[in-house]
Amino acid sequence: MIAALAFDELGTVSKEDQASLDKNIKSVVVSVSEQLGNTPAVAKSAYIDPRVIDNYIEGKTAHYFLDQVKHLIKDNQNLSEEELSVLCMLRESLKQKS
Repeated sequence: MIAALAFDELGTVSKEDQASLDKNIKSVVVSVSEQLGNTPAVAKSAYIDPRVIDNYIEGKTAHYFLDQVKHLIKDNQNLSEEELSVLCMLRESLKQKS
């Protein structure tokens, strides 16, 4: 959740701009690790779903899923908008793998 929202704040970067992608991913991993009190390696391997990073590389942040979120809010009143954005991101990743 923390990583997905951090990527959303950074905004998307072209896939061709590998240096910026690498810099932003590293920045987000470090931020998550600091917030959770772990090392960046632990944060990346245990707390950040790889699909969140994959979606960022593909140019999809939580904001990308806003339309889906609006539909889900009606049925899932116990989840925040941010939580639903991450849910949409992960669901789409599952659809692409099937």
